[in-house]
Amino acid sequence: MLPVILRDMQIGRGRCSFPAVSAKKMIDEQRIRGVSSCPSYNFEVIDSLSDQFSGCQFLDVKEEGKALIGCWGVSSNGADYPSCSQVISYKVSVDHAKAERESRLRDTGKSLLDTNGRFSSNTYGLRFETVDNCINVDSTLVDMTIAPADSDVTVMIYATANSYVSNSYNSYKIITRCKVFLKAVDQLTKEEGKDSMSSPIYNAEWMTNEHIWSCAFDSNHMRVGVGMENCAAVFDVLNESKFKVSSGGKNVIAQQYSKEGDILYLGRRNANISSLICECLIIILMENRPNHILTDNFNGKLKLWDNRTRSCVLELDGHRNSSHKVPCFVDASERFVFAVGEDAIARGWSLGSGELLCSIDCPRNRWGGLNGNAAIILAGLKGDLSVHELPMI
Repeated sequence: MLPVILRDMQIGRGRCSFPAVSAKKMIDEQRIRGVSSCPSYNFEVIDSLSDQFSGCQFLDVKEEGKALIGCWGVSSNGADYPSCSQVISYKVSVDHAKAERESRLRDTGKSLLDTNGRFSSNTYGLRFETVDNCINVDSTLVDMTIAPADSDVTVMIYATANSYVSNSYNSYKIITRCKVFLKAVDQLTKEEGKDSMSSPIYNAEWMTNEHIWSCAFDSNHMRVGVGMENCAAVFDVLNESKFKVSSGGKNVIAQQYSKEGDILYLGRRNANISSLICECLIIILMENRPNHILTDNFNGKLKLWDNRTRSCVLELDGHRNSSHKVPCFVDASERFVFAVGEDAIARGWSLGSGELLCSIDCPRNRWGGLNGNAAIILAGLKGDLSVHELPMI
C-alpha cells in the first residue's frame, strides 16, 4: 500500500486521495510498531560511577534532541537505596563516519557486539558527551522539572525531603523538612545568559515543615508551584512573596501551569470522580491542542481530557501503574505518548486512535540534531542508556 501512496503523492500523478499528513502519520506509527525490545545499543553514563548508581529518578530531552539531562540516585556502601542524587547532562551529537560504518556492517549481516557481548548497532552514529552540572542532591529527591526562566537561561526546580528523629522530653518523633530549589542549568543556558546565571533570580531555595509531593514552574511570571499535603503554595521568585491555593484538603501529587501561566492545574489524591483531574500523578498540557490535558493516575489510567466539556475523550489501555510516579512523555508533535509502567515495560500509544503501538523492556526525530534520527531512549538502573532506534519502512 505504501508504494502506491507515495506514487500518487508525486507531482503530476493526478490527485492524491490519501492526504500527506495521514500518510506521514501512518508511516510514523508503523515505525513505532516495528521497534525491537532489544536495544540497538547501550551507553554507559559515567563508567567510574556506574557501580554506585541505584536508579534514574528523572530524564528529559531538550534543544531538539541535542541535549539530554537526568538525575540518578547514588548509593553508598553497597546499599540498594540512594543516599543522594547527582544531576548529569549530555551533549548529543552525530558522528557521520560512525553512522556510515555501522550501517555498512549491519547491511552485510556481520555480528555486532559491544565489549560486554551485547548487540550494538549505532546506525545513527549518536554520541553522548557527559557534562557535569555540579548539582548534587544530598537529601531524598521528591520531584524535579526543567523550564526556561527567560529567552537565555534555563532553570531546574526540584524538591527534596530530609527526615530525622527528634527526642524531646523522652518523646521520640520523626520530623521531615522539605526544601525547594531553583538553580540555573549551565548546559541548557545560551551563551548570552552565562554571565547572569549566578543571579539570585535564577538561584533560590525555600524550606517548609510540610510534606511536598510535586513542583511546577511558571516561566512567564517566574513563579514556583509546590504541591503539599493539604494545599498548594506559590512562590514568586521576583518579589519573594508567597500565597497558598486550596486543594480541598487533599494531597497535591501533580501540578502544571498553563502556557500563559494564569492557570495552575492540580492533580489531587482521592479527588472526587466528577472532577476533571482526579487522583493524577502526571499532568501534561497539549501545546498544539490547548484545550486538551493528558493525565496519568494511580489506577494505571492514561486519559486525554477536553477542558471545555470537562470530559474524557480518549483512554489509553495497557498501562500498568498503581503506586508509583513513573515517567510519561509526549513527543514534540504530540502524536504519541510513552509511559513506563511499574512492570518495567515502556509502552507507546497513538494520541489519535489510542492504539497501543509498542511495548519494550520517548521518541525524538532529531537525536543529535539530525532530521530522521527517531529513537526511544530508556535510562537503566546502573546509569546506562538503552537506545532503541525506530526502523525505517
